[in-house]
Amino acid sequence: MRRECLFPLFLVLRLCLAHTALIAQNQEPLVSGTGLTDWRRVPMSPSPNSDLEKSSSDREARDNYWTKIAPPLSSKGGNTRISGVMWGPRAPEIRPIAGSFWAIGTFVGYDVHEASSGSIYTEIHLRLDRVIVPGTDTTPQEGKVVDIGIPGGVIRTPAGAIHQYFRKLASQYELQPGKRYLIQLLLVPNESFYEAEDYWEISNGVAVAVLPSDIAMVKSGLSHLAGLTETDATNYIQQAHAK
Repeated sequence: MRRECLFPLFLVLRLCLAHTALIAQNQEPLVSGTGLTDWRRVPMSPSPNSDLEKSSSDREARDNYWTKIAPPLSSKGGNTRISGVMWGPRAPEIRPIAGSFWAIGTFVGYDVHEASSGSIYTEIHLRLDRVIVPGTDTTPQEGKVVDIGIPGGVIRTPAGAIHQYFRKLASQYELQPGKRYLIQLLLVPNESFYEAEDYWEISNGVAVAVLPSDIAMVKSGLSHLAGLTETDATNYIQQAHAK
């Protein structure tokens, strides 16, 4: 008698667990964390190819910029200046940054450079597949490949020596090669490259949070962008800028 009563209960529990697993399997993740590669740890030989369209004065300007912003590490240690603003989960999800613009872009390549000072920096090459909200008259056109500068990287010298510099783990909160992003870009003042102010991965067709501030907003249940399709996310950003 007891065995007959327990069997339906066991069957119900089994069906509930199977249904829960099916929902979890079909649910799109809203926070990035899988499939990250430590691409910045791979030693790169200095490549002149990325400089074919850049003058020597342009490269010198970039070297000087990163020498000031992210100087080479001192043998005595010390602090490195870190620019940017920390945004909490209560901050606006679409952040009003003067002169910035939103686009959909694909990470198509990168180069690592070392200034004569010893400062190392990486330039990500992002193809602009679509410009969503133009910032100024100088906003680049769709199809153009722009450079996004970030400090750090690993250089293999012609003599075989390895030079490297990082401020944080390379696989955390970084743009990933081959991925597509909904991204907010800002031209660095008086320079010819951009900073990524905010970005959401959309490689699988929906917006997925990557940066800590966006992840905090998702986990707090305050995000309107997370999980939106590419079309809906684009409309949401356009509407936010129209207010």
